[in-house]
Amino acid sequence: MYFINKEHEKFFRSKIRQAIIKDTYSKSLIYLLSSNQETRKNFEEIYDINLNEINIETLKNLGRPLQALIHVDLLLTFSEI
Repeated sequence: MYFINKEHEKFFRSKIRQAIIKDTYSKSLIYLLSSNQETRKNFEEIYDINLNEINIETLKNLGRPLQALIHVDLLLTFSEI
């Protein structure tokens, strides 16, 4: 598995240990949200790890800059794999 930096790997591994559901989709989402400092900072607001749900209202409230950041981060992550 490729990690962008040590913070990405450390955060990802800690969240995977907390996750109740560990299917491929959940792991992928946790991986992507772990890849960026801003999404790590807002992880609990964006994704409920216990319910395995994305909080759509939070994404709407975080506004365009964070949404754009997540989108760019996804593109960069997959372009490097």
